[in-house]
This record gives sequence, C-alpha cells and structure tokens, in this order.
Amino acid sequence: MLLPRIADVHCTRIRFEPGDRVLVRVRQRLDKDMREKLQKSISRWAGDGVEVLIIGPDLEISIENRQDRLQVRPA
Repeated sequence: MLLPRIADVHCTRIRFEPGDRVLVRVRQRLDKDMREKLQKSISRWAGDGVEVLIIGPDLEISIENRQDRLQVRPA
C-alpha cells in the first residue's frame, strides 16, 4: 500500500464567521483553571465572534456554521 506524500494531501482552511459555534467535548474532568485555559486557547484559534462551548467528559470538536443553524428544516 502506498502512503500519500505530503504533496498528495489536500487541506482546506476552516474559516469561521461571526455567529458560528465550536463545541468542544472533553474526556476528563477539568478544574476551573484548566477549563479557562482551554476556552481561551480555542477562542484565539477560532477568532472573534465565534462562540466556544466546552462540554465534558468526552473530547470531540465539531463545528457548527451559523448558516446551518439558521436554515429552517421541514418537520
């Protein structure tokens, strides 16, 4: 099996818009200091106007675009 070379890898930059939300699930209990540091780090990464929510105890990051949340879905 051939492994992809770095030239074969295609990456897409994530661009956040104001109103987007980043949900972070953590696998372990965080004390107040650890939670604040994680919140601050992810907020800097995501940028201004992006809400960061930390949920425990499983770590998983998913991204919700503002447009996805605003779409009306049929019942």
